[in-house]
Amino acid sequence: MSSLRCVLFVFFAVVSFSFCDASTGFSGDPYKVFGLGQDASQDEIRSQYKKLCLKYHPDKTVDKSPSARKRCTERFKQIQAANDMIGDAESRRSYDLRSAFSPQAGRGAHGGFPRHQFRNEDVDAFYRSFAGAYGRNPQYTGPRKPFNFQPGNSVFSTRSFARTAAMFRNGNSLKSTFVQKVKVPLQDLYNGRSSMDLQVHDTLWKSYCAAFRGGFGYLILYQSLIFAAPALRISRLLTLAFSALVFHIHVPRPSHVQFTADIQPGYKEGTKIIFSDETFETVFLLEEEKHDRFTRVGNDLHTSVDILASQARSGCRIEIEPLNPTEEPVSVRIRPNQINPTNNVVTVEDKGWPNRKLGRRGNLVVKFRIVQKLKKKKKGKRRQGSKKASAKKAP
Repeated sequence: MSSLRCVLFVFFAVVSFSFCDASTGFSGDPYKVFGLGQDASQDEIRSQYKKLCLKYHPDKTVDKSPSARKRCTERFKQIQAANDMIGDAESRRSYDLRSAFSPQAGRGAHGGFPRHQFRNEDVDAFYRSFAGAYGRNPQYTGPRKPFNFQPGNSVFSTRSFARTAAMFRNGNSLKSTFVQKVKVPLQDLYNGRSSMDLQVHDTLWKSYCAAFRGGFGYLILYQSLIFAAPALRISRLLTLAFSALVFHIHVPRPSHVQFTADIQPGYKEGTKIIFSDETFETVFLLEEEKHDRFTRVGNDLHTSVDILASQARSGCRIEIEPLNPTEEPVSVRIRPNQINPTNNVVTVEDKGWPNRKLGRRGNLVVKFRIVQKLKKKKKGKRRQGSKKASAKKAP
């Protein structure tokens, strides 16, 4: 009997929640109202909404007959209700999800669980418990109204989650923050690169982490537990399963995974490129690919050059090809006996990494290694950025 009660509870819970959306009072198909297919883009929906509003707005129908004005007014109300259902990406995702459960998903109903009310003190206490994780002072800036859970607020409606999110705010909206690491060649960070393609590798686990990283996940978790609370009368396990289902459904997934950005000269490892909208914040964290000759240390570039013992004794001039092939080679003059095992580093000022804030460059730090024999250079076209050493005797 208990198993049967659990099955019936889950069935009626899903059905009642998927049917209930009393906020609009509209039982039609919003796509038909706009005259668009379900594969229409969000821009097409937005454009059609504006077009229909201009056509059926009450101010535009003052010259028509009373019956025609009444029809236009009803049509205008349908347009507004349809826009509430699919006017933005999150609401549209919620409607499509409800439609998958029931073809009558948009109709209002009053079945389901009894009304339950939460006081403002409960909301504030919840936010204070999580605010410390983000270094934020708990504030309640929304209107002082009770937080209501009732059948009219659909469990599959993201709008109810957005209303809760509006209450937990200290000036900035909580979002899902995706962090994607991107390896960039050192020469591209040095020279800059235009229109670099960036891609988000989204997985379910990353979506969960992004939701909690931005703070929005705690709000979803909070309401998921509220919606599943009536199931405690039957089973704790059922409560956890139902809350997990609701949480999983409402975890935001990125609407865009392809981005394009310009890499400015002088970007370093750890530089963040951020794309943000109302729901998501995508952060691309730049990482430097290992270079075969140069290493960046702060604003300085470090490299190593091999020279012969005879060159170290008599002195020479070494030319080092820079990271930017359009720049002139860096000439380093070695005085006789300047390089030895205990003193083998030469610093060339203003030939290092570009400092975007100061408008100047760091230093080029060259470490010389005394060898008995130099490696033979490969024949053919010289590879971009290769070192070139000449044994010119110092004057």
